[in-house]
Amino acid sequence: MASLTAASASKPPVRRRALIGAAVAAYSIAVFLALDFGYSTFINSEASPRIPVAEYNHGLAAKFDGYTRFGEYRYRFITNSLGMRDGTTRDVPLTAAGRRVLLIGDSFTEGMMVPFEESFAGLLYRAGQDRPQPVEFLNAAAVSYSPIIYYLKTQHLLDSGLKFDEVVVFSDISDVEDEATSYFCLDDPNQRKDCVNTAPPMGTWLAKHFIVTDTTRLLIKYRMQMLWGNQVDRARAHNPRAGWTLPGYDLEDEYAPLGVEGGIARSLKDMQALADMLKARGIR
Repeated sequence: MASLTAASASKPPVRRRALIGAAVAAYSIAVFLALDFGYSTFINSEASPRIPVAEYNHGLAAKFDGYTRFGEYRYRFITNSLGMRDGTTRDVPLTAAGRRVLLIGDSFTEGMMVPFEESFAGLLYRAGQDRPQPVEFLNAAAVSYSPIIYYLKTQHLLDSGLKFDEVVVFSDISDVEDEATSYFCLDDPNQRKDCVNTAPPMGTWLAKHFIVTDTTRLLIKYRMQMLWGNQVDRARAHNPRAGWTLPGYDLEDEYAPLGVEGGIARSLKDMQALADMLKARGIR
């Protein structure tokens, strides 16, 4: 009996044990986050091909040869002298010897997560070069473009003296949200600074500097959605930018300030402006 009493007395109180456990857990989390920050910021850090552009908001650096990331996926990325994704850092003359087609769109057209040669723009480029009378395809796309940027960038390329015979525009499902929330006044130079928030959001900073933590968070989030969410909620949660295509949702706050209908109207207006500009210059 005395030995049991002595053993009980030697154990720390329950509250103290809980505090010790919490302290160990906090210490372990702090060490994990510190290691994640060090790896993400200093070891995994690399130059980005993506740059701000005054004339049309953002684009790609010229003659970039390196790697870029989408989430945890890292892939080779090369641009030519025009700042367009390409197979090599080649010099592109303003005037082509034969027919030239300009492609423009957003991330899908840019070829996110695949080598240029495997993107549809890269496949078109190779097929065009293999013709008896070569056709040159130029890929002017970049992540998060929308109709106003299709228009402004095409106008900028033409004003810079680039010659092409045809433009193929790949409008994306995310265009409506971009036009409604971010790019709705890019066509007014006096309002551009008020229209788009160029500072990266806190979530982007955290994802860049805590890659392991953010990847783990996303895996847990998607697994929970698969187990507990219904199909429509999962689709919208995975890509809220496509939410305007799903009936029965009130998205006006998420698509502020213009709202869904305003984003659609802006998209149509800017696509028509692009078509009119090209027609006036005799470009198909």
